[in-house]
Amino acid sequence: MRIRWFTFAATLGGFAALLPAGGSLEAGESPQGKHVYARYCESCHGASGDGRGPNAFRLAGPAPHDFTSGAYMFRSTTGGALPRHADLVRTVAEGVPGTSMLAWKKVLPPADIDAVSAYLESFSPRFAATPDASRTSVHLPPRAVAPASALEIEAGRMLYVAFRCWECHGERGAADGPASRTLHDHMNHQILPADLTRGVYHSGTRPEDLYRTIATGLEGAEPGNPVPTNPMPTYGLAVIIGREGLADLGENATKLDAKTRGQVTAFISNLPTQERIDSLNDAQRAYIGERRIWLMVDYIRSLVRPRGPFDFLFDDVQSR
Repeated sequence: MRIRWFTFAATLGGFAALLPAGGSLEAGESPQGKHVYARYCESCHGASGDGRGPNAFRLAGPAPHDFTSGAYMFRSTTGGALPRHADLVRTVAEGVPGTSMLAWKKVLPPADIDAVSAYLESFSPRFAATPDASRTSVHLPPRAVAPASALEIEAGRMLYVAFRCWECHGERGAADGPASRTLHDHMNHQILPADLTRGVYHSGTRPEDLYRTIATGLEGAEPGNPVPTNPMPTYGLAVIIGREGLADLGENATKLDAKTRGQVTAFISNLPTQERIDSLNDAQRAYIGERRIWLMVDYIRSLVRPRGPFDFLFDDVQSR
């Protein structure tokens, strides 16, 4: 069991604010962005943005992000694509819940957040080669106004199992699936799936944030990399599939509760065939995909356990 000391990290950030702003500027770099980065980010992420700042080793849990790779998990773009500038602004402002990455909107004004987000792009040549205007965000459909019904949550549970989310996150979302301790990134660091019962999601706390994560995945490396930067795949178009493609529940199916296995098999048999889906127009197919993801979002949010009055004391505890 490891504890992340947020208060200590914040104190380090305060000391970093007393340090000088750093060396000379390269052509085209933002003086404001570089100054903000040197004061608040460099102590963890390093002067060159490689995630090896002097205080990086003090942080429990995920290491500070390496900006030089141009690989970002939290994006509105598809897997492997660069994030939009707005995605960087959102992550800096909101932080990464459940890690040592603070929500800097509580400290910095919007102009500083915008400037430092732009400065982050200078660490990777991928950004210069792909202007922000050419990076396309996935469509984020509006969420239904009415709360999800019990029937919709149950449909989400069936889809959660059919698309094999349970293999990592567990049948009840407790991060105890059969593959949960086998996940590694491109640096061979172990990656633990999110414990969905806590209701703490790295990409944000809103239902829309959870939808975006499922739709875009957390794979930040360019397509073709032999080992992903994060095993969480992009589900966007993958969920628009007929029942034939879901009939095989995978090699871990025998580890499912027998009752659940029977329910999911029956559920899949009632889904549209691939031929039926192929006969639909683009808007109709998109609706099927969006509806399925929202159902999974509603089910995942239903897994959150009620919190006690002192549970906040353990929000930064991660079991190993």
